[in-house]
Amino acid sequence: MGNRASQTAWRRAETKVRNFLRYRGVDSTRQSFASEYDLLTVGGQKIEVKWSSFLTKADGWQGWVINAHRHSILDESNVNWYTAVIGSDPTHLFGNAVLTLIIPAPIQKKTLVISPRSLATRWAGYVNNWRELLQAEQAAL
Repeated sequence: MGNRASQTAWRRAETKVRNFLRYRGVDSTRQSFASEYDLLTVGGQKIEVKWSSFLTKADGWQGWVINAHRHSILDESNVNWYTAVIGSDPTHLFGNAVLTLIIPAPIQKKTLVISPRSLATRWAGYVNNWRELLQAEQAAL
């Protein structure tokens, strides 16, 4: 299940997402570990929370790696949203803040590999963009 530090980081990421939702007027509840998603909103939005710290690999590659799968199986049938909480990079290229990508499911990839460049280009529209999730929540109520 991972080491204690990664479990703590994952739990903090889940708490951050719950707090972000609560701040925006959306209540959510944690689901059991066996569930296919981590949070369920009052309006029925099923949210999978992911966490990645900034990585520097031996070959010099830097970025974040987000595993969308569970035990090598990608089943997105019961997930509406992925929230990927990513840690700040050591150079503070994007500031000191922890960023959250809010990505609608399905993503149809087991693993998302995000470099600083792709964060600033391909993934920029998902950074801290809660609008679509909030609209889906309101439409469901």
